[in-house]
Amino acid sequence: MQRFPEGGEAFVAAVLALGAEDTRGFLDVALSHEDNRDVQRGLLSAIGWIGAVHLKDTVRTLANAAAPALRALAVGAYSVYRADPKSHLAVFLEDDAAEVRARALRLVGEIGRRDLLDSLKDACGDTDPDCAFWAAWSVVRLGKRAEAIERLAQFSGATPAGWRAFTTVLATLPPDAARDWLQVRWRNEPRFLVAGAGLTGTPDYLPWLIQLAEEPGLSRLAGEAVSLITGIDLYMADLSVVAPPPDGGELADEEEDTPTPESGTAEEWFAEWERDLPVPHTARLSAHLANYGPALAKGRRHLMGRPVDAGWLAKLDRNAPQRVRRFAALLAGLAAPDRPLANCATRSTASAPERR
Repeated sequence: MQRFPEGGEAFVAAVLALGAEDTRGFLDVALSHEDNRDVQRGLLSAIGWIGAVHLKDTVRTLANAAAPALRALAVGAYSVYRADPKSHLAVFLEDDAAEVRARALRLVGEIGRRDLLDSLKDACGDTDPDCAFWAAWSVVRLGKRAEAIERLAQFSGATPAGWRAFTTVLATLPPDAARDWLQVRWRNEPRFLVAGAGLTGTPDYLPWLIQLAEEPGLSRLAGEAVSLITGIDLYMADLSVVAPPPDGGELADEEEDTPTPESGTAEEWFAEWERDLPVPHTARLSAHLANYGPALAKGRRHLMGRPVDAGWLAKLDRNAPQRVRRFAALLAGLAAPDRPLANCATRSTASAPERR
C-alpha cells in the first residue's frame, strides 16, 4: 500500500482514482494514513474537486466501511456537497466512533435538518469535544440560539474551531449583546477585540479602530476590521503603507475546524494572517472616513460597506474574497436556517451524491 505523508500527495492520488472511478484505489489511499488529519483533508478536498458524478459508488462503500475514518469521509462527502443522506443520517449520528458522530452533527446544521434538533441538543453534552462543539454549532445555525449560544461561546478561542465559534457567536448576537460579550469575554485579548469589532459590522467602532491602527501590534488587524465594515480596500485606495502579498491572507481552512488541538496564544493564532494584511496609513484613512463614514448607519450591521440583507450577501458570495464569502455565507445561513449553508470551498453543489 502506497504511503502519502502529506495531504497534497493524497489529494492528487485520490483525484486520479476518483476520476477513473477506481473505488478500490481511492480506499487504498484513504487507508494509507487513516489517522493523519492532513491526508484526510486532502482526500476530502479531492472529493470536493472531482464532482459528484464520480462519487456515488465510492460514498456508498465508504458509508458501510469498517474503518471509522472511511465512514467519516462518507459523511464529509455529503457535507462538501450539502447533500442529505436521508434516513442514514440517523445511523451516522449513532455511530460508535466519535469522529463519525461529530461529522454527522456538523452535517445536520449544514443541510438544515431542523427535524433533528432534539438529537443535537442531547449531543451538546457529549463527552467528546468535537461532538459537543458541532452539536452546539448546529443548534445555533438551525435557529435555536438561546439554547446553545452559551455552550458554543465556550469553544471560542485560538483554534480553527474556536475561530468558527467566535465568528458564529458574533454573527448571531445583536450589536449591543455582541459588544457586551466582547468586552466581558475578550477584555484581555486585544486581537480578538479588534477582530470582533470588524465582525460585528457596526460603524460605531470606526473611531476606536482608527486609534488602534496607530499601535504597531494591532494596526494590521484594525485596518482589516475597518475594511470588513466599510468595504474599503486599503491598498487599492492608497490608504496603506505596506501592501499585502499577491495571494492575500486567510485564517481558518474549511476542513481544519476541530477543537481538539492544543490552543495557542492569540498572538500565535493571528500571526500568519496578520503578516499578510496591509498596514493602514492612519492619517489618510482617517481623512477618508471623515467623508465616507457618515454614510454608514450606526447601530446596524454592515459588511463590506453596505447594510446586511439577503441580496447583498448573495452578491458577496459570488464576488468577495474567500474570507468575506465565508462570513457572508454564515450570515445568510443564520437568516435561513431551513436551507443548506453555502459551501465556499467547493466548486458546485450540483448533482450531489445520493443515499439509496
